[in-house]
Amino acid sequence: MPPVKQLSFSQQLKIFKKNIITTRKADKQGLILIIMANTHDKVLSRACKRDVKAVKNGFKRISKHFKIDLSTIEVSGNNYKWDSLDKAMEYIRIPMFKTDGNSDDTIIFYYTGHGFSYEKDRYTKFPQLDMRPHNKQVNYNSISFIKDNTVNLEALLNILRFKGNRVNIAIADCCNTTIPYKRPKANFHDMWVSGQILPAQSKTLTKKIYTNDDKEVSVLVGSSQFGQPAVANGATGSIFTHFFIEGLLSVMRTKPKGEAYIPWVKILKKVAAKAFKESKSYDVGGGNAGKQKAVFQVYTGKS
Repeated sequence: MPPVKQLSFSQQLKIFKKNIITTRKADKQGLILIIMANTHDKVLSRACKRDVKAVKNGFKRISKHFKIDLSTIEVSGNNYKWDSLDKAMEYIRIPMFKTDGNSDDTIIFYYTGHGFSYEKDRYTKFPQLDMRPHNKQVNYNSISFIKDNTVNLEALLNILRFKGNRVNIAIADCCNTTIPYKRPKANFHDMWVSGQILPAQSKTLTKKIYTNDDKEVSVLVGSSQFGQPAVANGATGSIFTHFFIEGLLSVMRTKPKGEAYIPWVKILKKVAAKAFKESKSYDVGGGNAGKQKAVFQVYTGKS
């Protein structure tokens, strides 16, 4: 059987847009999944492809269980670059397709690829994401590359928030190891502003808050704490993503169909513990065992 021809990114965008419009015109609840995966990288390709497959299948099953319309787009391969991601994010803007300015959509951004943190960074515990285009050969250790081709996960969450949707979740499965550069001075102000415009932090996320139309909910998830690498293998892909999807699907055993509530904090705590335990069985360099501990933060405020 000949391989299935991949749709062009313009075709994917067209379908993505049509699905979102259909859901919003019907005034139905939607789950919008934007995946960015570094599937062209020789080191990460195999694991990233497995991650993408797992995430797509996982959210497909979840949306079917809760009877939510799912709209998915994948930014990977030849399409892997900031411009492609930016185009995809434009289609989730409110009130682009709704006249009342409200949306019941849940936006989930999922990233699998390279990540890092600046040395002694006091602005955020979440990683910088490598947005280098697939065909752009530059030195990873060049500070000019770093400034021009990365974005912090926290900053990306704020970009999603300003599209106007009530629930926004940004997940990155990548390393969070430090590089021998401090955050560029030109970026200090941007990261300070990013922290100031986030809603209040919360240690819990109850069903009452999550399903309240008057509450904004944002969740940041990094697979590794500051200074630590992320672990992956050829059989299951990235270990955090593997346990995350496993935990996500377990919700279907405890939550009735049609009750669209996911206990994010409960799931993430369990996933972090499992991934940390599993990472200890890996050599992450120099005979050192992994210490991959996921970090996450919930933010809630007025919608």
